[in-house]
Amino acid sequence: MKHFFISIILFCAVKVVTAQELKTKLETSYNAFAQAIKDKNGDKLKASLSSYAYMNIKNQMLSAGVKFPDDFFGPDSEKALSDLAKLTYIKDVANGPTAYAIYSGKDKYKETTLFIFKFLQENGAWKFNLAQEYGSDEITKKIAAKNYAFLSEPKYQPDGVMPETPKEIVPGDYKAMLDIRASGYEIEVFVNGVSQKKINEGSYSGMIMGGIKKGKNIIEIKVTGKKGDSMFPVSVGIRALIDDKEEDVFSYKEESPSSVTQEFVVK
Repeated sequence: MKHFFISIILFCAVKVVTAQELKTKLETSYNAFAQAIKDKNGDKLKASLSSYAYMNIKNQMLSAGVKFPDDFFGPDSEKALSDLAKLTYIKDVANGPTAYAIYSGKDKYKETTLFIFKFLQENGAWKFNLAQEYGSDEITKKIAAKNYAFLSEPKYQPDGVMPETPKEIVPGDYKAMLDIRASGYEIEVFVNGVSQKKINEGSYSGMIMGGIKKGKNIIEIKVTGKKGDSMFPVSVGIRALIDDKEEDVFSYKEESPSSVTQEFVVK
């Protein structure tokens, strides 16, 4: 019996050490990312970020017509950084090559917020894969009560899937914005073969990766499932910045949408 209890103690000690090692590695990864921004060092930025995050940021900035990584560094990027020492650590969760480091603290509006720092494992090392914030009255109450049972919900858990790193885009002739309203449906949009956004209900407005071309463009709208009854039609629109003026260049609206591929021409 004595040996049995010793074995349990040793097992628990190994588990604690393993958890502490993960926490240390994830914190080191995030701090390397933060230091790269403070140092305005492009090589360090690339080394600290996952390939997925790095290429997404690069493509977004190329699509916006700005230099990368030069224009990524600046006051706004530094202000967006979190000081982990000033946040309250809750837990780390790893699932295969994906991991979350979960903290609580005050956001820029001084509201109690849940911070989830995401990581991907590449070549045996954890790389920062950007972060997400969750805030609501309900979350604030649960954090105050230290009731973290809600963190078992799927959206607060790493999915264990290594995302495919996007290819570097070739910027088009015009910068453009994509607007989606997909109440009751799952919608995924591709513009000129480049994946733009997947919406599981709700709305979205954001820059089109790669912009659009002068002349013929192709948009593919994939409707992958209906989530429930909706009083609103699904709509997808594209606004392009042409000669410093915003113009509507594509519009799709259907009460009962289906997957479609359409061509639109920009002069």
